[in-house]
Amino acid sequence: MIVTAGTADLPVAEEATVTAELMGCRVQRINDVGVAGLHRLLAQLESLRAGRIIVVVAGMEGALASVVAGLVSAPVIAVPTRVGYGASFQGLAALLGMLNACAPGVSVVNIDNESGAGVFAGLLAYGDVRQIGPLLARFPPVWFAAAAGLAVLNYALRYIRWAMYLRALNIRVPQSVCLLVFVAGLALSITPGKVGELLKSVG
Repeated sequence: MIVTAGTADLPVAEEATVTAELMGCRVQRINDVGVAGLHRLLAQLESLRAGRIIVVVAGMEGALASVVAGLVSAPVIAVPTRVGYGASFQGLAALLGMLNACAPGVSVVNIDNESGAGVFAGLLAYGDVRQIGPLLARFPPVWFAAAAGLAVLNYALRYIRWAMYLRALNIRVPQSVCLLVFVAGLALSITPGKVGELLKSVG
């Protein structure tokens, strides 16, 4: 199960969903249930408690992970995002908040590490990387092509946004450097994210 605090966290949750599904997990999504509207989270309590593994994606102060962990008995994987402003420090506030969660059973990945959370959820579900290989073999090749296409689109949009920021700040960066950054980011996520490393180990 993947839970998001707000709609701004959806891009991170999407890649976590794809990664977990590629590892053979059946993923249920609960979106926009941040602590600012606690009644929305409590309305989903029955569904939350039915989940075997819960990935919580949240920015701002990252409190949702602690709250969810206090309501369920399943392990919680917390994914801090860059969503926020001011003293959120590009996701650092959410990361520190999740690391200091007082509720037991919370594991925290790095900022925006959606693929890492998806892989970890798959390992928790199946216990061994070698058990995931046969599951991956069942997926049609078109699914992997679609995942690669989404990764390309994701990084193309990031590249455009980065170029716009640089232009707005009047910072001149050689086009070749921009292209290298784009290719490097794409190479790390093309399968998507760290799932490529998992596929190599399975193979």
